[in-house]
Amino acid sequence: SVTQSFTVNVILNTDCPQILDFQTAVEVGGVAMLTNCPTLVITNTVNISNDVTIVGVSNVILAGNSLTRLFHVLPGGNLTLSNLTLLSGLSSSGGAIYIEKGGTVTASDCTFQGNTASGVNGLSGTAGDASDPNYGKSGGPALWGWPGLGGAICNRGTLEVDGCQFLTNSAIGGSGGSGGNGADGSYQGGNGGPGGNGNVGY
Repeated sequence: SVTQSFTVNVILNTDCPQILDFQTAVEVGGVAMLTNCPTLVITNTVNISNDVTIVGVSNVILAGNSLTRLFHVLPGGNLTLSNLTLLSGLSSSGGAIYIEKGGTVTASDCTFQGNTASGVNGLSGTAGDASDPNYGKSGGPALWGWPGLGGAICNRGTLEVDGCQFLTNSAIGGSGGSGGNGADGSYQGGNGGPGGNGNVGY
């Protein structure tokens, strides 16, 4: 028998009667006590520029559905998270949270699960110069892929974590670009350009 492995992506829908409490807290600052909010899908990254506290009283999931990062903490922003599951965020740096210099995050009793930092792929090289019909020029080199930084959290500021779990988060480097095609020539065609190197995840 042959065993095959495959990945199933589960798309969650928002089920949160308290969504306005959440929106108010992240927009103007303050505390959101989520007592009736099983699932809140983040469709656009939430920027934190002031003091924001989000508390999940029972089994609260904040999900990015592998489409977007959940939180971006700006300089001067202070984000406190408690008893939450931060699920399936996606970005090139900090799948769930990116903390800029001067930003602060405190997370307690949270679960970071299935978040991904996926580096940007490198650009392809330019095609060779075909202005000479006899001798085609070589294609240009491609650029390297960019690294993926921080599957769950990319921290350039201040981070304090207490009693949290980190499960199946990943960081993946971007692929190198393709080398440019060589130009055609009646006597001699150009060589293809070298491909770019892939990068790593941190």
